[in-house]
Amino acid sequence: MACYRRAAEAGHAAAQNNLGHMYHQGWGISKDLNQAAHWYRLSAEQGNVFGQSNYGTCLEFGWGVRANKTEVIEWYRKAARQGHSSAQKHLQRVEVAP
Repeated sequence: MACYRRAAEAGHAAAQNNLGHMYHQGWGISKDLNQAAHWYRLSAEQGNVFGQSNYGTCLEFGWGVRANKTEVIEWYRKAARQGHSSAQKHLQRVEVAP
């Protein structure tokens, strides 16, 4: 955990996504969806495909952030354009949802 935190705080996008996942699942740390969304977003903003997809999921379901369909589509699209298959499937689902 400490090594992920140090790397995440130093700006390493993959470590930020991994730390977000640890907070999201409560692996080795107390579950905290606000912290998960925070770290996913930092990763996503750097272009990390997993961070983009994970942050999109937080936005879709309101996990640690306010749900926002416009932003959900934006982040899923970014990940989908990079070939992330789960983001492609999620994007298809949310684009047709009312």
